[in-house]
Amino acid sequence: MLSVAYPFAPVSADAVGGVEQVMASIDAALVAGGHQSTLLAARGSRAVGRLVAVDVGSGELSADRLDSARHRYRRMLESLLARQYFDLVHFHGCDCADYLSAPLPRKVPKLVTLHVPCDWYAPGLFRAELGLRFSCVSEWQSEQLPPRIAPCATIPNGVDLMRWRPLDEPTGEYVLCLGRISPDKGFDRALRAARAAGVSLVLA
Repeated sequence: MLSVAYPFAPVSADAVGGVEQVMASIDAALVAGGHQSTLLAARGSRAVGRLVAVDVGSGELSADRLDSARHRYRRMLESLLARQYFDLVHFHGCDCADYLSAPLPRKVPKLVTLHVPCDWYAPGLFRAELGLRFSCVSEWQSEQLPPRIAPCATIPNGVDLMRWRPLDEPTGEYVLCLGRISPDKGFDRALRAARAAGVSLVLA
């Protein structure tokens, strides 16, 4: 499988971004299951399988840098598909429409996992001629898809319970929420729920 990441966020098990952590988990699980895993991602990424790193430069995300990164990503993707057959090309970046401006070979199954609200994606991503299938990470998200699009699956993001384990005997009387503070994360609901339950909540 070829997994295609967002060009500006390195993938690793301890990445800042949740999507990048999910990708690292998928890569590790594929290799542990005896499958081949190739990861197309930003320089600085770490993979258990094969890493194809793309240097998209550094600094401000100017229009010129964005265009250059998309061009490099598109060229590398086309080169990989020309040299090797993959059972699946799995896109994770919210910008994947930018390097799918031309349809990829139809013989290659192509899946986009939608990690963020559907209206964050360019409308062109949902064009039928691209031959894409879509997976959602929540039922709410699947309900936001354009009417003509039916998700092939709704699969919530997994948690590695060997790495992240709940305490057998919790030591604090509070709830901890980690993540980007933005409306789509629902921290306002968490705050209201904690207040209603009379429990302290820590945001980080």
